[in-house]
Amino acid sequence: MSLIVILGHNIGISQLYDETMCGEETAEPTELWLVQRRRLDYTLPCSGHGNFSLESCRCVCSEGWAGSNCSEPRCPRGCSSRGVCLEGQCVCDNDYGGEDCSQLRCPAGCGSRGLCVDGECICEEGFGGDDCSQPRCPRDCSGRGHCDNGTCVCAEGYAGEDCGWLRCPNACSGRGVCQDGLCVCEDGYGGQDCKQKAIEFC
Repeated sequence: MSLIVILGHNIGISQLYDETMCGEETAEPTELWLVQRRRLDYTLPCSGHGNFSLESCRCVCSEGWAGSNCSEPRCPRGCSSRGVCLEGQCVCDNDYGGEDCSQLRCPAGCGSRGLCVDGECICEEGFGGDDCSQPRCPRDCSGRGHCDNGTCVCAEGYAGEDCGWLRCPNACSGRGVCQDGLCVCEDGYGGQDCKQKAIEFC
């Protein structure tokens, strides 16, 4: 009669058992058979991550473990079919990430200034761009200029931190205050750009 070698991994010894130990129980199991079965249950720990089934003659692994002796960690959700399982951890395809490779990656991972949601970066206030690396300009320059590294370069005729002001002619010549594109001149000066002395109006 042939024999199978069963390795007792947790106790460091090998045991020999008659292969008829595996299979269906007889109608009237002998006392010796029952004793041997109890010994078999003890000496086959399945790496401590499962139970040995005499009916199927193999290990039935606990959740999270796989392999013939339950020694291989299983990856969550099979890595969602978007990666490879190595020693219980998913190595995801380029466009996916997360513990189970179910999350769509964002460009450059949004750096440290944003959160990746469904493949799109949600940036912190003050930053923008595909990867949240670009400083954002105030009010996006009010649609009257372009943003250059966080500073608005305003279109002609507009000024201010956010290009929200109408520019006054000649900056009121330094002799007045610009209010919504019109110069309010100091006493003694007038004209569209406050360049003319008041005496010239007489």
